[in-house]
Amino acid sequence: MRRLTRIPWVTVLLLVGVGSAAAVAAVGGGYEWSDPAPPITSIQDLSAKAVVSDVGLTLSAPGSQLVPTVSAEEAVKNAWTEEGAPGNPKGVHATFALLDWGTAQKGTPVWVVTYEGADCMLAAGAPGESQECVQQSLHTLIDARTGEYIASFTSPDSEGL
Repeated sequence: MRRLTRIPWVTVLLLVGVGSAAAVAAVGGGYEWSDPAPPITSIQDLSAKAVVSDVGLTLSAPGSQLVPTVSAEEAVKNAWTEEGAPGNPKGVHATFALLDWGTAQKGTPVWVVTYEGADCMLAAGAPGESQECVQQSLHTLIDARTGEYIASFTSPDSEGL
Protein backbone atom coordinates (compact mmCIF):
# COMPACT_ATOMS: atom_id res chain seq x y z
CA MET A 1 0.00 0.00 0.00
CA ARG A 2 1.43 3.36 -1.02
CA ARG A 3 1.63 6.01 1.65
CA LEU A 4 -0.50 9.10 1.23
CA THR A 5 0.64 12.60 1.99
CA ARG A 6 -0.49 14.60 4.97
CA ILE A 7 -4.17 15.39 5.13
CA PRO A 8 -4.94 18.90 6.44
CA TRP A 9 -7.75 19.12 8.94
CA VAL A 10 -10.66 21.32 8.05
CA THR A 11 -10.45 24.81 9.45
CA VAL A 12 -13.75 26.46 10.34
CA LEU A 13 -14.15 30.13 11.16
CA LEU A 14 -17.07 31.08 13.34
CA LEU A 15 -18.26 34.66 13.35
CA VAL A 16 -20.83 35.62 15.95
CA GLY A 17 -22.18 39.13 16.04
CA VAL A 18 -24.17 40.66 18.86
CA GLY A 19 -24.96 44.33 18.40
CA SER A 20 -21.68 46.04 17.58
CA ALA A 21 -19.48 43.27 19.09
CA ALA A 22 -18.25 40.26 17.18
CA ALA A 23 -16.21 37.21 18.13
CA VAL A 24 -14.08 35.10 15.80
CA ALA A 25 -12.83 31.62 16.63
CA ALA A 26 -10.80 29.16 14.58
CA VAL A 27 -11.48 25.48 14.97
CA GLY A 28 -9.28 22.71 13.60
CA GLY A 29 -5.79 22.96 12.16
CA GLY A 30 -2.86 20.59 12.07
CA TYR A 31 -2.19 17.49 10.02
CA GLU A 32 -2.51 13.72 10.19
CA TRP A 33 -0.45 11.03 8.46
CA SER A 34 -2.43 8.32 6.74
CA ASP A 35 -0.59 5.28 8.14
CA PRO A 36 1.39 4.13 11.20
CA ALA A 37 5.02 5.05 11.86
CA PRO A 38 7.78 2.99 10.27
CA PRO A 39 9.15 0.16 12.43
CA ILE A 40 11.84 0.86 15.02
CA THR A 41 15.14 -0.62 13.86
CA SER A 42 17.23 0.36 16.89
CA ILE A 43 16.88 1.81 20.38
CA GLN A 44 20.00 3.07 22.11
CA ASP A 45 21.48 5.63 24.46
CA LEU A 46 23.67 8.32 22.90
CA SER A 47 27.26 7.31 23.62
CA ALA A 48 29.18 10.46 22.65
CA LYS A 49 28.44 14.17 22.63
CA ALA A 50 26.90 15.48 19.40
CA VAL A 51 26.95 19.19 18.54
CA VAL A 52 24.59 20.35 15.79
CA SER A 53 26.11 23.74 15.09
CA ASP A 54 23.63 24.80 12.38
CA VAL A 55 20.76 24.43 14.86
CA GLY A 56 22.70 25.47 17.97
CA LEU A 57 21.97 22.40 20.07
CA THR A 58 24.07 19.87 21.92
CA LEU A 59 23.13 16.29 22.75
CA SER A 60 24.99 14.42 25.50
CA ALA A 61 25.04 10.86 26.80
CA PRO A 62 22.33 10.41 29.47
CA GLY A 63 24.36 8.18 31.78
CA SER A 64 23.26 4.83 33.13
CA GLN A 65 21.27 6.23 36.09
CA LEU A 66 18.72 8.19 34.02
CA VAL A 67 15.72 6.25 32.72
CA PRO A 68 13.15 7.76 30.32
CA THR A 69 9.54 7.96 31.52
CA VAL A 70 8.22 7.71 27.95
CA SER A 71 9.07 4.56 25.98
CA ALA A 72 10.92 4.69 22.67
CA GLU A 73 7.82 3.24 21.00
CA GLU A 74 5.60 6.04 22.34
CA ALA A 75 8.18 8.67 21.34
CA VAL A 76 8.30 7.34 17.77
CA LYS A 77 4.51 7.30 17.57
CA ASN A 78 4.34 10.90 18.85
CA ALA A 79 7.09 12.05 16.45
CA TRP A 80 5.30 10.46 13.50
CA THR A 81 1.95 11.98 14.48
CA GLU A 82 3.40 15.45 15.04
CA GLU A 83 5.92 15.77 12.22
CA GLY A 84 6.30 12.59 10.14
CA ALA A 85 8.99 12.39 7.47
CA PRO A 86 9.03 13.03 3.74
CA GLY A 87 8.80 10.11 1.34
CA ASN A 88 8.47 6.57 2.55
CA PRO A 89 10.94 5.94 5.39
CA LYS A 90 11.75 2.28 5.97
CA GLY A 91 12.51 2.52 9.69
CA VAL A 92 13.50 4.75 12.60
CA HIS A 93 16.25 4.90 15.18
CA ALA A 94 15.31 6.07 18.68
CA THR A 95 18.24 7.51 20.64
CA PHE A 96 17.95 8.55 24.28
CA ALA A 97 20.02 11.67 25.09
CA LEU A 98 20.21 14.88 27.10
CA LEU A 99 19.40 18.08 25.21
CA ASP A 100 20.99 21.49 25.79
CA TRP A 101 19.40 24.11 23.55
CA GLY A 102 18.91 27.76 24.36
CA THR A 103 17.70 28.74 27.81
CA ALA A 104 14.59 26.53 27.96
CA GLN A 105 16.24 23.16 27.30
CA LYS A 106 19.08 22.48 29.72
CA GLY A 107 19.77 18.80 30.41
CA THR A 108 16.32 17.82 29.11
CA PRO A 109 16.01 14.05 28.58
CA VAL A 110 14.85 13.46 25.00
CA TRP A 111 14.30 10.77 22.43
CA VAL A 112 15.93 11.66 19.12
CA VAL A 113 13.84 9.95 16.45
CA THR A 114 15.84 9.58 13.21
CA TYR A 115 14.19 8.31 10.03
CA GLU A 116 15.87 5.79 7.68
CA GLY A 117 15.18 6.13 3.99
CA ALA A 118 13.26 9.41 4.09
CA ASP A 119 13.35 11.41 0.88
CA CYS A 120 16.07 13.98 0.49
CA MET A 121 15.48 17.51 1.71
CA LEU A 122 15.47 20.37 -0.75
CA ALA A 123 18.24 22.85 -0.03
CA ALA A 124 17.01 26.35 0.72
CA GLY A 125 17.81 28.96 -1.87
CA ALA A 126 16.73 32.33 -3.15
CA PRO A 127 13.21 32.55 -4.61
CA GLY A 128 13.14 31.40 -8.22
CA GLU A 129 16.43 29.48 -7.96
CA SER A 130 16.37 25.77 -8.56
CA GLN A 131 16.78 23.78 -5.38
CA GLU A 132 19.08 20.82 -5.22
CA CYS A 133 18.36 17.67 -3.31
CA VAL A 134 20.56 17.31 -0.23
CA GLN A 135 20.71 13.98 1.58
CA GLN A 136 20.45 14.76 5.29
CA SER A 137 19.03 12.90 8.23
CA LEU A 138 15.71 14.09 9.64
CA HIS A 139 15.55 14.10 13.45
CA THR A 140 12.57 14.78 15.71
CA LEU A 141 13.08 15.59 19.41
CA ILE A 142 10.50 14.20 21.85
CA ASP A 143 10.62 15.01 25.57
CA ALA A 144 11.41 11.67 27.27
CA ARG A 145 9.55 12.75 30.44
CA THR A 146 6.25 13.88 28.90
CA GLY A 147 6.16 12.57 25.31
CA GLU A 148 5.71 16.13 24.01
CA TYR A 149 7.11 17.21 20.65
CA ILE A 150 10.01 19.69 20.96
CA ALA A 151 11.30 20.26 17.41
CA SER A 152 12.54 18.65 14.21
CA PHE A 153 15.73 19.42 12.32
CA THR A 154 17.98 18.07 9.62
CA SER A 155 21.69 17.49 9.94
CA PRO A 156 24.47 16.06 7.79
CA ASP A 157 25.35 12.51 8.77
CA SER A 158 28.75 13.82 9.85
CA GLU A 159 27.16 15.48 12.90
CA GLY A 160 27.35 12.17 14.78
CA LEU A 161 23.67 11.38 15.30
